[in-house]
This record gives sequence, C-alpha cells and structure tokens, in this order.
Amino acid sequence: MKSPGRRPVLVADDEDEFRSVLGEYLEQCGHEVLEAANGLEALWAIKHKRCAVVVLDLSMPRLGGLDVIPQIQKFDPSICIIVVTAHATGEIVARLEKLGVPVLSKPVALRPLGALVAEACARVQGSTSAGAGRNAPDQGTRG
Repeated sequence: MKSPGRRPVLVADDEDEFRSVLGEYLEQCGHEVLEAANGLEALWAIKHKRCAVVVLDLSMPRLGGLDVIPQIQKFDPSICIIVVTAHATGEIVARLEKLGVPVLSKPVALRPLGALVAEACARVQGSTSAGAGRNAPDQGTRG
C-alpha cells in the first residue's frame, strides 16, 4: 500500500520492458512509481512531480543520464540518484562515485535494487523505516 505524502520514485530508462518490470516491482514494494523513456521526460517529471529517488539509465535518447544528473542535482540536491546501466566502465563508475551516485550494472537483480531504493527513499523523506524493498519477493535478474 502506498503511503500518502510520500514522494514518488522515477524510473528513467529507454528499455520499455526493464522500465515496466522495475516499475511494477517497486509498486509491489509500496512505492508510487513514475516512468520516463528519455532524459527530457525525466527532467520534466523531476521538476513537476517532486521525486524522491531517480533510477536512471545512462544511454537514453534525447538526453542521456550523464547529462541529466547535474541538472537533477542543481534542481534539487535532496533527490537520490541510482544509475542502472549496461555501460558501467571504470571511468564512468569513478565519475559517478565523485558525484555520490551509486552504479549498478545490468542485468540487475530486483531485490537488491528495491532495497537500495527503499533506503534512499527513507533518507530523502526522513523516514526511519527503510524495509519496503527488503520484504518483497525476489523476482530474479532482469534488465
């Protein structure tokens, strides 16, 4: 069940299946989920929907994740960004670590990602309970 007043989680990825599967999983964990298929849609959602957490792909049309991250951080530094990508080179990981952005490589297991999202939501929203992703069923690896 979704809690009133909680800020939504945005899943920004150009892969429809990944976005859909992750969105459904996070909803089962109790999160309100918004979806964006590219970086411009992601920025619109962030500016208009007060997202708590953004699960962000790096390779998207119109505006990639590496270009979106600094804009998110400038607009609202409290938003937690989690990068999920198939293109996690050492250079990219190092660059994102400097920005304080965790990186997960695709394919990604849903349960650990769900736990990371729950912890991030708890931090952003000042909640003491971060267990929503931990009690959800394991859906295996997708991505």
